Amino acid sequence: MKKLRYIDALRGLAVLGVLVVHCSKAGKSVYPFMVENVLNFGAMGVQLFFVISACTLFLSAHKRSKEELHPKTNFFIRRFFRIAPLYYLAIIYYLWQNGTAPNYWTGYEKEVSGWMVGANFFFLHGLNPYSVNSLVPGGWSISAEMLFYCLVPLLAARIRDLNAAILFLAGCLVFKTGFDLLLTTKPLIANVDLWNSFLYFSLPSQLPVFALGFILYFLVFVPEGTVAINRKYLLVLAIALMIQLSMGYNVQHIVFAAMAVLLGYALSVADSRILVNRLTVYMGKLSFSMYLIHFAVLYFMEKFGWLEVLPPVSVKNSLVNFVFRMSLLLPLSMIGSSITYYGIELPTQRAGKWLIRKIEGKA
Repeated sequence: MKKLRYIDALRGLAVLGVLVVHCSKAGKSVYPFMVENVLNFGAMGVQLFFVISACTLFLSAHKRSKEELHPKTNFFIRRFFRIAPLYYLAIIYYLWQNGTAPNYWTGYEKEVSGWMVGANFFFLHGLNPYSVNSLVPGGWSISAEMLFYCLVPLLAARIRDLNAAILFLAGCLVFKTGFDLLLTTKPLIANVDLWNSFLYFSLPSQLPVFALGFILYFLVFVPEGTVAINRKYLLVLAIALMIQLSMGYNVQHIVFAAMAVLLGYALSVADSRILVNRLTVYMGKLSFSMYLIHFAVLYFMEKFGWLEVLPPVSVKNSLVNFVFRMSLLLPLSMIGSSITYYGIELPTQRAGKWLIRKIEGKA
């Protein structure tokens, strides 16, 4: 739909951010502190994905609940055929590329074992620090997303207006506070860095981000004036956020997600040609494939010696190398993703739609 071009554009910007941060980490480049901070900010593209995903899922859930006989069953079929086929292919590919040797995400102590592969297959790898990101690069976000999907039908039935969404966000922040309080100070594994990464990647840490996507849905897709905002709920939300801030826990990704809500709302009112254009919209359509494929592109760029054209001995050379890498990474990722999008994603999504029509008695 043309009116939702900005949604695809936001996905395109999200995957561009992810490519930027991983491109900046490749090679041996050194950057000034401020430049490195800006490049690292691209990692928040994942949170932009989450916000847009939650928003569009609520839009779909509320619409289809009135149109279909089996909306919950159909929801899970759609989600499975949207994510699983390409992710399963990524599991096979990255097992071939990286093998099963120990790596940072296994603590350099454990090999990628059968149970890790099985956990990825069932999208449960986000429940264990040794499997959360050890097989498919960036796979932690896929687990968080799929675990979140399990909650969507229930939440869509309970959260029916903006006030409920605000209260849910406050509840997610309180839950995250308890989660952090319980587990940050008491790591269950010896590798503290890996444990802290696992806590950040986990669904309780990311749930407030998804909750902000619900707020975007009600701001954009529910007619204005249909509900008055309860100021008491805003007070509860403010207190919940202040508690998180005062305890020193990581809320940067939540603050960014709030900014993403503002950006999404602004683009829903008035398009920006700088942000919403053919390139960003097309990248948005390819975003899932690009997210999984760009790691492989970087791998082969390293194999062929394409990460650096100048010795990374100065800031100037490092910036030149970064621009060179991005000039290859972006188009190569888009080419590969176009192949998987049209060759795998769309056909498997059509298979899911056929199965739904069969269940609905329309096939």
